Amino acid sequence: MPNQILQVDENMLETKLDRLVSEKVEQLLNAMLDAEADEITGACRRSYTLECKTNAARRALEGEPLARVARDAGCTPTSVYQWMRHYRSEGILGLMDRRNAPMPAEPMPAAGDDVEELRR
Repeated sequence: MPNQILQVDENMLETKLDRLVSEKVEQLLNAMLDAEADEITGACRRSYTLECKTNAARRALEGEPLARVARDAGCTPTSVYQWMRHYRSEGILGLMDRRNAPMPAEPMPAAGDDVEELRR
C-alpha cells in the first residue's frame, strides 16, 4: 500500500488553476478598460430594465463570457460585472434602481433607544 492516500496530478492542477486565474484576470482587466473608455469618451448613461439586468447577471453567473452578455444587453462588460456582483450579494433587490427602491415606512429605532425619546 502506498504511503500517500491521495495522489494529485500537480501539472494538471497547475494548468487548470492557471487557466481559471487567467480568465478572471482577463475579465477584470476588460471591465476596467471598458470603464476607462466610457469615462474618456463621455459615454452616455442609459437605464436598463430590472428584467434585463437580472437576465444578464444570471447568464454571467452561469459562466457566459461578460463580453457576449454585454453585447446582447447593449451595455458594457463593466455593467454586467457590477450587476452580477449586486445580484450575487443582494439578489434581485440589488439590481433595482436605487431611486425607485422601496423605502421603509418609518425608520427603525436603534437597539436600546427609547422610542418615546426618539419621537420627541
